[in-house]
Amino acid sequence: MRTLFLIFFLFIPLLSFAQARIELAFHYYGKNIYVQNPVAASGAGFCTDSVTVNGKRYPQEKLNSSAFEIQLDTMGFQPQDSLAVYIYHKPGCKPKILNTDPLPLSRVIFISVKISDDGVLRWSTVNDPAGIRPDFYVQQFRWGTWRKLGEVNQKSGRENSYEFPVKFHSGQNKFRVAYSRGRPYGQFIYSPADSITSTVAPVTMTYDSLAKKIRFSTVTDYELTSPEEKHGTVILLRGSGDYADLREIKKGGYFIRFDNEIRKIKIGKR
Repeated sequence: MRTLFLIFFLFIPLLSFAQARIELAFHYYGKNIYVQNPVAASGAGFCTDSVTVNGKRYPQEKLNSSAFEIQLDTMGFQPQDSLAVYIYHKPGCKPKILNTDPLPLSRVIFISVKISDDGVLRWSTVNDPAGIRPDFYVQQFRWGTWRKLGEVNQKSGRENSYEFPVKFHSGQNKFRVAYSRGRPYGQFIYSPADSITSTVAPVTMTYDSLAKKIRFSTVTDYELTSPEEKHGTVILLRGSGDYADLREIKKGGYFIRFDNEIRKIKIGKR
């Protein structure tokens, strides 16, 4: 009987530690958040216990007043950055947000984006509606532009985590996630980018003018574009392998993209 009493005694205080919170998910456009902070129901101190911005605790000393400002403009955010602000408060009272209208609300907010050493891009979000089609597009910055690697459907639920395997090239690799659902065609919300420097050896190339082939030191993705299309979208030849066959390409100057390089190449007569 004594054992049962002790278990019950320990369980009750644990329940009292649960905190209510106000959740704000939006994109930053230079607006700070103003909060009216009533006195706690107990009469001791103010209602707000703590504030986090994208998981980072906001300075406690800025919350101890009847009204306070969450100064997002001092935290290094850029326009369109995804923000999730949580205001934790005591029971029996509730802080009031004084300027919700100026906050551009979003249907999904990126909380974190991280690329791992083993080649997995992981990100977490809030405000996810159930996905009925691919809504996340994984992108890599390569050859001077952001390029789509793949698609991921949204999950249902308030907060979710995702992952997508990626392949590194040599040098710095940069990744981000684009979100499209509910946006006008061609418009996206972008996550912050994350970068990693890989240990992959650089790829070298040689041009075999007799065989009309570009030979690479190892298997790599490659693209051939015209001289006017160094960072353009007109691709004359695309593939993956340890060589590129140029026998059907007319003579002239071109750009060859491979690994993380862009090189000029001149192709002679057949």
